[in-house]
Amino acid sequence: LFSPKLFWARRPAILGCAAERKGAVKETEMEEACKALSGKKEVNDDSEAQVPLVSGDSGCSVVTYLGLDPTSVPAEPVVDFAAASKEQETSAMPAPVKMEIAVPTSDWDRSKPFVAHGPSGPINVQLPQDAVPGSKLICKLAPKPEYRIRVPPEARPGGTIRIPKKNGEEIDVVVPPGLQPGDTFDVFPPALMVRVPDNAKPGDYVVFRKDGSSRKKELFRARVPEGCQPWDHFSAILPPPGRPE
Repeated sequence: LFSPKLFWARRPAILGCAAERKGAVKETEMEEACKALSGKKEVNDDSEAQVPLVSGDSGCSVVTYLGLDPTSVPAEPVVDFAAASKEQETSAMPAPVKMEIAVPTSDWDRSKPFVAHGPSGPINVQLPQDAVPGSKLICKLAPKPEYRIRVPPEARPGGTIRIPKKNGEEIDVVVPPGLQPGDTFDVFPPALMVRVPDNAKPGDYVVFRKDGSSRKKELFRARVPEGCQPWDHFSAILPPPGRPE
C-alpha cells in the first residue's frame, strides 16, 4: 500500500534520535545546544530558543533532521489555467487532518483498505489489525515528519523554538501542549493531503485548491505518485512562504 496513508494518532513518545549523522556542526553551535539542554543557558522570557540543526543524535541534540518524505510530491502553482482546465480537479485538505472512522460491525478483509466516508467522498483507510468491529477510531492523515525536536529544559508549551534550515532559511516551531523537557515531537512540512479522484492514475496531474479558496492564485497541481489508486490520499508539499506563486 502506498504511504502515507492514514496514521493512527497518538501522543508523541519520548524517543531517541537514531538517524545517521550526515554532517558536522560547528563546535560553538554544539556547545550552545549542550548548554541549553543542561540548563546552563537561559532561554528568553518569551520562551524562544534558537538551536542548531543536526542530522543525528550527538548526545545533546535538540533538533534532528529526518529528511524529506520520498513518497510526497511538490505542489506546483498553476500558471497555465487553460491547460489546467483539462486536468481533473480534486479536493485537498491542509495537513495534518484528523477524522473519526467507524469500524464496520461485520467482518472485513483486514489485508485490504476499508472504504470510509470522508469529507469529500469515499476514502481508503487501512484499519489496524486489532480494530474492534463496531468501534470508532481517530485517525490522522499527514505526510512523514521532516524534523524531530527534543524539548529543551527551559522551553514550555506554547513557546517557540527557531530552527535554521540547511538552505539558510529559518522556521519557528511552537512546543505542543502537554510536553515536558526531554519529550520529543515531530514537525511536518507544510502540505496538502490530496484525494485521488475516481479516474486518475499514477502519473496524471490533478488540480486542487488551497484551503478551499476560489482565488486563482491558490490553485495548485501535482502528479499522482506511483502506487496510488482512486480514493487514496497523497501529500503535496507546498512552496516555501515568500516564494512567488
